[in-house]
Amino acid sequence: MESSALGNSSTFVKFLGVIALMVVSTAAVADDENPTAEWKAPHTAPLYESQAKSNSSAVFGGLGLQLGQSRSLEGGSPGLATAVALQLGYTGALSTWRRYEAGVELISGSASYRLAGSDGEKGTLDWKLGFVLTAGYGASLGNNIWGLWQVGVGSVTSAYSADLPNGRSLAGDKPASGLLVRAGYSILAPVADRGELSAGLRIAQYRTDVSRIKTVSADGSSEMGGGKSITLNIPELVVGLRWKM
Repeated sequence: MESSALGNSSTFVKFLGVIALMVVSTAAVADDENPTAEWKAPHTAPLYESQAKSNSSAVFGGLGLQLGQSRSLEGGSPGLATAVALQLGYTGALSTWRRYEAGVELISGSASYRLAGSDGEKGTLDWKLGFVLTAGYGASLGNNIWGLWQVGVGSVTSAYSADLPNGRSLAGDKPASGLLVRAGYSILAPVADRGELSAGLRIAQYRTDVSRIKTVSADGSSEMGGGKSITLNIPELVVGLRWKM
């Protein structure tokens, strides 16, 4: 009789254990399906925190290189255009995913061209020094990479010279200032903690007026004549490195 009671008690305990296990399992499933259940933060930093850090407002300085082809509006074939630029500017956050910037560049370089025809000159504008005011708008492309639209306008002082057939040459009587306007798009990628590497394409136009031109003949004789206007279109590749201060 006592043995029967013990057996029944053991069976009852097992039954209670099964019921308890079913209750726990049902509660776990309910928590998984409940959209209002408590959310646990991931161990990795949220994307927006990394994005906000890459878009911090700051003054920056940088160095840029420009390589392109310059062609005269009078026609002919293009020549080589190169320049180096020192950059100083400010970039500000419009939001986590958008930014603006403004700055100034000091540039120096040269642009050459060749006019069509048998008497076509092979000219060069030696950019002594110039400045360009710039403004840009950028949007995030993801992974802390940015796309930046940028425009610029400025003044560049250049010295004009050219070679003509039969050993003749031309030279401006003095350096002349000219207007440089440009627009382009660049991709910016992070480098180290506060650096950004940029690469992009740009179209620029430069116009200058040479007041007087000296023509030098093959025998060394020379004469001073009138001036002329020169306008060059310059599609170019630009690369640079900037550093936030």
